Amino acid sequence: MKRKVSVLIMLSLLSVTLFAGGQQDSGENSVPYELTPNGTYPVVTEKVELTVFTPAEDAVIDFATNDFTTWLEEKTNVHIIFETGPVDAVKEKITLLLASGDYPDIFMRSYLDINPAMEARFGIEEEIFIPLNDLIRDHAPNFNKILEENPKLLGSITHLDGNIYSLPRVNDCYHCSMPIKMWVNKTWIDKAGLDMPETTEDFYEMLTAFKDMDMNGNGDTADEIPLAGAREREGWYETLDSFLMSPFIQDNGDRIRLLESNGEISSIVNTAEYKEGLKYLARLFDEDLIYAPSFTQKHDQLRQLANYPDILVGAFQAGHNQMLFNATADPERYGQYVALPPLKGPDGTRQTAYFPYNAYRTGQFLITDKCEDPEVAMRWIDSFYTVDAAIRESERGGVEGVHFRWAEPDEVGINGKPAIYKSLVKQSIEPRNFNWLNGTFYSRDFRLGKVKDPNEYGYEEFLYDTTKDLYSPYINPEVRIAPPLKLTTEEADQLSTIKVELQNYIESSKTKFIMGEDDIEKNWDKYISDLENIGLGSYLEVMQTAYNRQF
Repeated sequence: MKRKVSVLIMLSLLSVTLFAGGQQDSGENSVPYELTPNGTYPVVTEKVELTVFTPAEDAVIDFATNDFTTWLEEKTNVHIIFETGPVDAVKEKITLLLASGDYPDIFMRSYLDINPAMEARFGIEEEIFIPLNDLIRDHAPNFNKILEENPKLLGSITHLDGNIYSLPRVNDCYHCSMPIKMWVNKTWIDKAGLDMPETTEDFYEMLTAFKDMDMNGNGDTADEIPLAGAREREGWYETLDSFLMSPFIQDNGDRIRLLESNGEISSIVNTAEYKEGLKYLARLFDEDLIYAPSFTQKHDQLRQLANYPDILVGAFQAGHNQMLFNATADPERYGQYVALPPLKGPDGTRQTAYFPYNAYRTGQFLITDKCEDPEVAMRWIDSFYTVDAAIRESERGGVEGVHFRWAEPDEVGINGKPAIYKSLVKQSIEPRNFNWLNGTFYSRDFRLGKVKDPNEYGYEEFLYDTTKDLYSPYINPEVRIAPPLKLTTEEADQLSTIKVELQNYIESSKTKFIMGEDDIEKNWDKYISDLENIGLGSYLEVMQTAYNRQF
């Protein structure tokens, strides 16, 4: 019988012993192998075989023969039999495996395909994914250390029945915590005789200059595109409105745009500030300062536009500028675009959208009820949460002495702390068989622990400096992006239709208001009424209940 342990109780008891719940018995072994002392390697004295499903990776030639796989087997004494799923249909493959009953011991690297709702279904309801609480407590010293350093993580990975069904991918990317950035062509700004914009009016004047002057010098004064973007869900934060909305009210770029302040969950889409932001964007569009296809074109179309032989685009929004440019192939063009700090709005508001919850994604490892050796599986999984494994698994390293080396005592990392490693080859996505490309454990210290080399100022260094200097000073401590919230089955069912209708209506209304297809002054009250009729109030009530329960 399952012991139900509430998240609040678990959080309050977080200490040396981290967990008190879960049904999995990690006591005496009844299997013919001997575990080594906890936290040591190999994890078993005799080799154990486990079956693992993982999404295929275009840049990984063969998981079975990969150098990292070989290293991990030698380290842990665990042999893995891999099954992979097609890159473009992983979730469908996982669903078929679970439905057929013919599934592996472990699902791995599935954080993009097994979401919390799916965990709950196949964990709580169907009991295919086993609770990991006791296994983590008794057999995961590396992951326990992460929990001790990040106590809020426990609530994020714990389900409503008090159990944990997956271990997360850790990617504590500093620049990813402030990903909404605007990039402007500094060469054009200088040519126009302007300073870097500081306010929304400065930005308007800059775009006007980009439109009216022959910035690219090709003799055609009408081909420049002042501001361009891509449609929602394309690229990485390439929808151009979220950066320009934040001078009015903080915008996370999501469809329903939830914020949390003083424990209260709200949406910006029904506020007076949001209306003023839309009016500003409509003004830019009305004066031909925004490229009209920005609301419909894909990422690849925006990239193609930005790389037109005659430079056409003056400004764009993206998580980083290499989303559109190849710094190696075209360093001159890449170097013309610089990050624009958050703009000051009409009332003096100046803020950057801060995402404190982006570092962890559940679904990296799940153990199923088919696994006869769950203690071994957990110890094998726990071995990934070390720097030693991180450098060998990820695109930053591979084989020691070939693809990376450990840092010397006097070497400094990107963040100014003692360095951890130095990459010996340039990162790429070319097919390889020496690592798995995307790692499990990217702590902030690890990401920024690369040796800082003035002759190799890579994108990680560039984005760290840019984010620290230009964006972090404008974090608003009073308002945060709402955290991921776990819903009960009943709540999820209640919101399933409401959410889709809200998302579609908010997005279509936003575009119509900006493009002048709907009169914002005349029809704003109707828009607000429609939001309520669709169910925005009910949606916020459920999310507030979930937030109160979780935090």
